[in-house]
Amino acid sequence: MENDNHAYITQAGLHKLKQELSHLINIERKKIAHRIQEAKELGDLSENAEYSSAKDDQAFLEQRIAQLENTIKNAVIIEKKPKANGVVNIGSIV
Repeated sequence: MENDNHAYITQAGLHKLKQELSHLINIERKKIAHRIQEAKELGDLSENAEYSSAKDDQAFLEQRIAQLENTIKNAVIIEKKPKANGVVNIGSIV
């Protein structure tokens, strides 16, 4: 059975995705955790707009991280290939 989850991407594109993932995990996650901690210190969380905003941002961030991890896991590197008797494949220039 063929895997429909393949992510066809160039080597350079894969590198960019890995850089973005690293940035999100190592920098942005920490920033949001800090924002959440600061908002908690303000008191009542039920009426704390900063806390709600930070939690929303955290959910969005975690969704993006999961998306990137899945794309990287299923990446299939495409390369330019020489013409193959009129056959067009991924990576072909038409």
